[in-house]
Amino acid sequence: MYFPDANAEWDVYTADVKAYVLEQNCQALVLNPDFEEKDMYWTYTDRDRSKVKVIPGAGGSGHALRLYDRDHSWRGLRQVLDPRCFVAAEEFTITAKFRLTDASLAGVACEGTQCPSVKIFGRKCASGDIQQTIWNALVRTTD
Repeated sequence: MYFPDANAEWDVYTADVKAYVLEQNCQALVLNPDFEEKDMYWTYTDRDRSKVKVIPGAGGSGHALRLYDRDHSWRGLRQVLDPRCFVAAEEFTITAKFRLTDASLAGVACEGTQCPSVKIFGRKCASGDIQQTIWNALVRTTD
């Protein structure tokens, strides 16, 4: 448990903390995929090395997370998926919407490995730890 947004000059006191295992219903493998609950269930790769802000989604509807002032190209979002939700030989399709901008917030095109990607990590798998990168196949400018 940690408090990522507390001012560094403040003291944080915690008392009577209890943890309960919640029943997993596996209705949704990814929790809060539309950011309606701000950044709940999402963590960041070294949050102190980039900034994150909840903004209106495409066309002003819904929500999106803006990641900016990153000190490295691989700073981004992540979510740990509950392994109890996986069934052997089950397959998934992963989709996401990205908008790339320059410092003035104008849309920019990406090329090859500079495009956003999804990285899948499997820990303690029967065949050992795995890592798979899925590159965005669609390369275009979006505004």
